[in-house]
Amino acid sequence: MPAWLPEYHSSTAKSEATLPSTLISDGTYVNNHDEVYDFYTLINASNVARVFVDEFGNFKEAMWVGRWVEFFSFPKDICDDYGRCGVYGYCDSDSNAGTDFECTCLPGYEPRSIDEWYLRNASSGCIKKREALSMCGNGEGFVKVANSKIPDTSKARVWISLSMHECKEECLRNCSCLAYVSEAEEGRTNANCFTWHENLMDVRKYFVRRFPNGGLDLYVRVDAVELAQHMESRRLKGKMVAVVVTFVVLTTSVLIIALICLLVKKNQRRGKDILESGDENVELPIFDMLTIAGATNNFSETNKIGEGGFGSVYKGRLPIGKDIAVKRLSRDSKQGRYDKNDLFQVKLTFYGDVNIGMASARL
Repeated sequence: MPAWLPEYHSSTAKSEATLPSTLISDGTYVNNHDEVYDFYTLINASNVARVFVDEFGNFKEAMWVGRWVEFFSFPKDICDDYGRCGVYGYCDSDSNAGTDFECTCLPGYEPRSIDEWYLRNASSGCIKKREALSMCGNGEGFVKVANSKIPDTSKARVWISLSMHECKEECLRNCSCLAYVSEAEEGRTNANCFTWHENLMDVRKYFVRRFPNGGLDLYVRVDAVELAQHMESRRLKGKMVAVVVTFVVLTTSVLIIALICLLVKKNQRRGKDILESGDENVELPIFDMLTIAGATNNFSETNKIGEGGFGSVYKGRLPIGKDIAVKRLSRDSKQGRYDKNDLFQVKLTFYGDVNIGMASARL
C-alpha cells in the first residue's frame, strides 16, 4: 500500500472505500482477497492532469492551467524516503531538530556500523544485539512500537479475521516470524493480522498532524534478555511516575495546610494585638470558633450571665487572660449579620480599656 495512504489501513475489511477528494480528483481504495490498490479520477473530465515520478524519485501530481501547476508531491519530510534508516531501523523526523539523528534501531537491535551512524549514515541499518541468543522457545516475546508506519508489506503475510491474541500466538509459534501487526477495526473482535518473516524495512513514526487516523502498533520479536530489560524499564518508569505524583500531592497538601495555619495564626494574632492595644479606632477582631467556645466553657449554662431579646450573654476568659462577655445571637435576632458562612455572630464586651463592639466567630 502506498506510504502516503496510511489512514486507510483500517479499511481492509471492506472491498472498496471512498478516499477523500483532492482539489482536482476523487479517490477510491480497493482491498479484497485478490488485490489492494487505489485509483483517482478527475472531478472535471475536461481538465488535463498528469502523475509522474521526477528524476529525484519524487511522486508528483500536476494539472495544466495554461502552465503545469503542482498539486501534490511526495515525500514530504526526511522519513518519507524509503528505507531512510535501513533494515531494522526506525525513523522519527520529530527528533531531527538539527542536533538529533532521526534514526534509531527497533527494540532488540543496534547499529551495524557505529562509525556510519556517527556520521548520520544509517544505510547499513541495524543488526540483532545478541546474535547467539535464540528467539525460538527461549523465553522470547514482543515489544510494542506504538503509532508506526508498518514495515514494507511486499513480503508480509496476511491472516484474515484473527483476534489480537490469535495474531500474537500465530507469530510466536513460528520461529521465523520477526514482527506482527493486528489491524483492529472499531467494533470488531477479529481483524486482519500481518506478520513479517524477513527484514523489517521502512518503519517510521506517524504524526497526527499529517495522518489524523494515526499509525498502527507494531510488535517486534525480541530475545528474553531484551524483553526483561524492557519490562524493567517500564516498571521503573511507572515507579518514577508514582513518585512524582506522590511528591506533587504531598507538596500541595503541605502548602495548603501551611496556608490555613498561617491564616488562623494571623487572625489569632490580630485579635491579641487589638486586645493588648488601647487604640479606640482599631477594627475589632475576628476570633475562631474554638477560641470563643473555649473562653465560655462551650457556652456553658454556668457561664450564662443574662439573656435578652437578641440572645444570651455568657462570661468568659481568653487565653491571653482577658475577661470577656459574649452575646450569642439567636437565629431570630435582627441584630448584626448572619449568613451561611458564619456559625453565628457574637457580641464581645471586653473588660478594661478595650472598646465594646461586634466580632464574628467562624468555623
